[in-house]
Amino acid sequence: MEPMDREAPKLTFFSLHRGFGGHTQDGDCLKARFGFSGFTGLERILRHMGLVLEVIPPSFPRPVLNETYTFDEIRVFKSEIAAFPGYAQPGHVVLSGQPAFIWVFAGYLEVSVSGSADGNLYEVSYEDYNRCRLIEQGWVQAGL
Repeated sequence: MEPMDREAPKLTFFSLHRGFGGHTQDGDCLKARFGFSGFTGLERILRHMGLVLEVIPPSFPRPVLNETYTFDEIRVFKSEIAAFPGYAQPGHVVLSGQPAFIWVFAGYLEVSVSGSADGNLYEVSYEDYNRCRLIEQGWVQAGL
């Protein structure tokens, strides 16, 4: 068992997820998953995390299928939550003072942490575990 694998059981919400490897562009990360039912369930969880969903106004630019865009043009677009059009994915956030990434799927959201030590988002470090502990403490205090 690798040293990092021994740290994961010490966490309550987060668990270690190993990347598949190869060319899948995924890496190791610590993930926490929260299920919800409907829009109000999602809002409740995010509120406990100290977050509010961002509304994407109808007039905000959206990508058009089969159109090509420059990198600068792509940066303007927001990723919509597929289940709740008109709302932006939380993406990169700060939870209990710690950087994290949140993505909303149908019926659940995932919080992931990696790359805290050196910016390498494909590896998990002891610093990632420490950040997850702080995030979890905030969630417990908030009643999650």
